Amino acid sequence: MENNIPEVDRNSSPMSGELATLVEQKCNLCENIQTNQRYVECTVCQDGDGSTFLLCLACVDDRAACIAHQANLGSHHLFRRLVPPGTIHFCNHCHRTTMGDWSLTCLVCPSRDGYDMCRSCCLNPSAPRHAHRLAQVSPRYIIQQPHMDYLPPSTKYGVRSGFACDGVWCPDDMEGLFFHCTVCPRPGYDLCPACADSQRQTYLHEIQRGNRTHRFVVYDARPSLPQLSNAGQ
Repeated sequence: MENNIPEVDRNSSPMSGELATLVEQKCNLCENIQTNQRYVECTVCQDGDGSTFLLCLACVDDRAACIAHQANLGSHHLFRRLVPPGTIHFCNHCHRTTMGDWSLTCLVCPSRDGYDMCRSCCLNPSAPRHAHRLAQVSPRYIIQQPHMDYLPPSTKYGVRSGFACDGVWCPDDMEGLFFHCTVCPRPGYDLCPACADSQRQTYLHEIQRGNRTHRFVVYDARPSLPQLSNAGQ
């Protein structure tokens, strides 16, 4: 487990009113509008009208949306947590708040449940270690490592490359990360990162199949396989 958490800069910590900025927001993938719910926001993408790229936690968990966005546009598209009024992130060990300081979070466990560790517990050698490698979260809630470096346990490694993407009008063969539907029978339904992210095909696929939930998992056909997400602390 990485214990080199930076010293907190109190001048860069969130101001008292900065967190209460979420009231009603729309997910860029499923376009569901929710009130006072947790989202993640891309720190790079911004439209001309000033709106940012938001993902609800259902899309993060069930459609691997953060991984698809970074595989499509680059690992520098880091995500920031958006926290609605009244929501507090707690350390899973000491149950103290992790807000306003550096902390660690698990990008492998489902984000709707969440797993967080405060700075004090991270630096305490007697604190229990989590089963997965953890990512750093800054005082402004920016997750410092890309989600695509923390692939979930369901990832299929060493998959044969050259599968054709099943996205609409997509001619691409898939050579790296791609996204596989766990519901559709053989020959299956697979999407390249561009179709999963920019074309919203992980969500539109469900619409085309009668709104039944079709969960997507990550397949990795890269020649070098990091396989770091399940490394113990």
